[in-house]
Amino acid sequence: MMTAIRNRLFQGSFVRNGAVRRLALGVGIQGLTFVIQTLLQFLSVPICLSAWGPVVYGDWLVLMAAGGLLMVADFGMQGHLGNGLRAAWARGEQAAGQRILQAGLGTYALSLSVLLAVLAGSLMLLDVPSLLGVEQLEHPQATLVLLGLSTLLLLPRELTLSVYAARGQFSRQVGDFLVLTSAQQGTVIGVTLAGGSPIQAAAAYGTVSLLVGWGVSLWSLRRRHPDVAFMPCRPAAAELWELAVKSPFYGLQQSGGVLLVQLPVILLGRLSSPGAVVVFSTMRTLTGVIRQFANQFATVAGLEMAHLYARGDVAGTARLHRILCPVAGAVIGTISGVTLAVGPWFLGLWTHGNVAFDRPLAATFVAAAVLMTPAYCAMGLLRLIGRPQPLALAMLLQAAAMILLALILIPDRDALGAAIAVGMAEIMVATPIMLRAASRALSSPILPVLVRTYAAAVVAGGCCLAMAAGIRAAIAG
Repeated sequence: MMTAIRNRLFQGSFVRNGAVRRLALGVGIQGLTFVIQTLLQFLSVPICLSAWGPVVYGDWLVLMAAGGLLMVADFGMQGHLGNGLRAAWARGEQAAGQRILQAGLGTYALSLSVLLAVLAGSLMLLDVPSLLGVEQLEHPQATLVLLGLSTLLLLPRELTLSVYAARGQFSRQVGDFLVLTSAQQGTVIGVTLAGGSPIQAAAAYGTVSLLVGWGVSLWSLRRRHPDVAFMPCRPAAAELWELAVKSPFYGLQQSGGVLLVQLPVILLGRLSSPGAVVVFSTMRTLTGVIRQFANQFATVAGLEMAHLYARGDVAGTARLHRILCPVAGAVIGTISGVTLAVGPWFLGLWTHGNVAFDRPLAATFVAAAVLMTPAYCAMGLLRLIGRPQPLALAMLLQAAAMILLALILIPDRDALGAAIAVGMAEIMVATPIMLRAASRALSSPILPVLVRTYAAAVVAGGCCLAMAAGIRAAIAG
């Protein structure tokens, strides 16, 4: 099977247009990002748990989720503007791309000014941490402000980084993301190890976010692309109208994704206990390596499929989609099998026995990630060929279903209820919508792709579990 995939992938047009090289480079840097991010996430849990205790750490996770929820304030602008910038430069329209970049930054300046004023007034009137169920963390309102500002002030940054992808340097964009997130997570770990409190960790997090997220990123961009101007300019009325018409679809997609990540934590903090928040977050982090790879692979694959699609090669796009989905299935199945096999041992070592391995919770997370595999590739394609409408619909309905299910299941089942709510909303609501939209865009049936993708995932995951069982039997014998 792998020989056939390799032969098909390396034939003719894919080699000539550099797709194989870009795929390999993109997957390579994504893999490095995946390893480093996973390591830092795994380090932060036992360090913060030991230093702050389960209750305060649970409160910290809730406030981090609330601060991250402000990513929805992008309103889909980055999706629309980034796609426009890439398409303009792909057609050789450098001046048009430059205008999109500068007018887009000007629009961000206007929207953030209004948004910061509104949020400042809201925080003066409301005790948001109390509404979120935060119990013992000191200075919770100030901590939330610092974490929220770290999210809001970095929103325009993604548009500037689109310059890399627009000029065929997506790996540099991923590298920039890796530097920022590593600095942010490393700062929290360093402050905690030094005996710092959550408010001190939040202050350091915000400072590093600005220095690295803007200072280092702009320095690197200007050095590599001196011909590009990053000075904001006033957007024209027609540009604002186009943004208002098209960006909400991207905004719904982005908002749905943020809600699905952050809302389960917030709802658990409100409807359950800090202990349930810690168990849910820890198990989701442990199994989250599967989703991280799936998302990263889908982005790299989506860029290549979008390149072919923009040139009118729908058949080539469909062929590449048929090749890449089973590859993703095999790798995700392998990671899933390894996670289930070594998870109990690793979690005990990782958390120093503070969090027990929850098999039903782990199985729920893993099953949902595997069943979503074809949808990840479809999502990467649709997002990058300028078809945000089905993604917006899928994310909106998925978020609504998740909230409804979570409100029903969390009071009785705690962390497992939240995981089931997330998984059911993904599989039963979002996946069919995205697969149908991708099938229509490619004029290609999706069922054969589903069969091959799931078969590859099951075979790879089953082999890993069988090998693990054999090793345990040999050791026991």
